[in-house]
Amino acid sequence: MDYTNDILTRLQRGEDVNTIATELTKSINDANNRYKAEIEAKRKAEQEAKLKAAAEEAARNDKLDVAADLRDCLISLLEMYEVSDEVLNELGDISASEIVEIFDTLVPAVQKYNELMEMFKDEGFAPTPVGDSHVKKASSPIEEFLNKYVR
Repeated sequence: MDYTNDILTRLQRGEDVNTIATELTKSINDANNRYKAEIEAKRKAEQEAKLKAAAEEAARNDKLDVAADLRDCLISLLEMYEVSDEVLNELGDISASEIVEIFDTLVPAVQKYNELMEMFKDEGFAPTPVGDSHVKKASSPIEEFLNKYVR
C-alpha cells in the first residue's frame, strides 16, 4: 500500500508531520502486537493440543495395561476353578484393546443409567416392597401403566 497520497493530503490540511508519524508508529506497533499475540495464541493452542493428545495416549496405554492384567487375572482365577481349557483359550484370545473398547461403551451407558435412576428416586419413585417383589409406588398414570404392564 502506498500511504504517500494520504500523508500528503493530511499535510496539506495543516496537520503536523510529527503527529502523523506518531499515529503511524502507534498503528504499526498495535498491528505488530496483535500479530504477535495471535501467533502466541496459536502456538499455545497447538502446545495444549499436543499435551492433551499425549495425556490421552498415556491414559489409553494405562487402560490397555490394566485390561490385559484384568484378563490375565480372570484367566488365573478360572484356572483355579478348573474351567475348561477351551474357555480359557477363548478368554485369552480377547485383546486388551477389545476389553477397553467394551468398557468405553459400557461405562458411559451405566453412568447414564445411574443418573436416570437417581432422577427417578429424586422424583419420589422409590421402590415399595410387596411380598417377595418390589413394585414402584404409582404417583402418576405413567407409573401405574409401567407397574401394570412393564414391571
